Amino acid sequence: MVNVATTVTGETEPCRGPFRVPRFEAIAAEMSPKHSLEGMIALAQAHDGNRTAALLRAATELFVSAPAHDRSEVHLYEELVLNLLPDADLAERRALARSLATAPDAPRLVVRELLSDDISVAAELIDGAPQLAEIDLLTAIATGSPAHMTAIARRSFLPKAVVEALCFTGPPESRRMLAANIAAAFTPAARSQIILAAAADPVLARLLARRVDFGPQSIPFAFLDLDGESRMKLIAEAERQTLATAALRGARPNGRQPPSRTEVAAVVAAAVARDPQRLAAAIGTALAVDEGTIAKLLADDSGEALAVAARAMAMDDTETLRFLLFAPPAPRSYWTVRRLVDLAETISLSAALRIVEAVSPFVPVRPPIRTAPAPSHEREAREPRRDGAPTVQPRREETPERREQTG
Repeated sequence: MVNVATTVTGETEPCRGPFRVPRFEAIAAEMSPKHSLEGMIALAQAHDGNRTAALLRAATELFVSAPAHDRSEVHLYEELVLNLLPDADLAERRALARSLATAPDAPRLVVRELLSDDISVAAELIDGAPQLAEIDLLTAIATGSPAHMTAIARRSFLPKAVVEALCFTGPPESRRMLAANIAAAFTPAARSQIILAAAADPVLARLLARRVDFGPQSIPFAFLDLDGESRMKLIAEAERQTLATAALRGARPNGRQPPSRTEVAAVVAAAVARDPQRLAAAIGTALAVDEGTIAKLLADDSGEALAVAARAMAMDDTETLRFLLFAPPAPRSYWTVRRLVDLAETISLSAALRIVEAVSPFVPVRPPIRTAPAPSHEREAREPRRDGAPTVQPRREETPERREQTG
């Protein structure tokens, strides 16, 4: 076997084989990559920590410099690298991953080992390798950290199975990265899962609303979390659905109905009094929405959500003006209030109720089911007989035969 230890010191060393070589650079030019790698494997088996970095770098440079490799050459390089990786430090492993990122025939086992390494190592392949096998990416998702999943989510090309795995198992950061990645294509299952996750993640909801393949209409429940442009699109979609429903014969009316005039008056009075707790309670009663929805409604700086709420409560012009002028966060300028009043006037009542329904689904309160009392003779038959009391037999059904017998 050829001893190539001279690549480190530039001097000759005794070798295990019958040959002595003056310098690695001179003999590497005359040897095939296969023979050079065989010599490097022999040297790697010596487990000399001082030689690991130079040997790993020289072997990798030799491997990536060749335009193509046969199966045996790939196997030799794979064996060498797997033997050296346990002794390589973080910087050496990072440099190895960077070099192999552009190698089309990089050994699969080496790639998987690097993908499961520290994120600083794996990111060199995830970001730099244009083609990574689907199974390798899925393995990295299954065994890697949240940082690995987030790095995978930003790749310019992602198989649909990988996108689906990230939607179901990835952390919030990886889902947000997927939503921001315009190259990501979602299967129906992945689409449903990421929409479900957006219900609890306002940042994800806003990212999905900006995508062409999702849009605000796919997440109407996130109305309070979206920006002004997306809200206007949702309002337009609600108007379209209202017209489509009205065009259908026998269409059922919306389950949510406007509140009573007494409830509306209570909301306006609480707003004028500038009592946030009283106002929250009055809105909750009038619109039948949960506390979380009310908190978002009152914390909306733009006031657009309050304008929709005013329309859903069927307020008249005066009530709308007073409500939007004094409801928190106040005070608002005249022009802001004027804009919000105009917005409330342009929304139909049905569309406003539809938006409120999407944000906080209405659950009608059903009265308890009352069962009819049992007939008296059945109750008497079920009651235990007291001592000395006559036994009451249950009344038997009257039939024509029994009437003839008793007649």
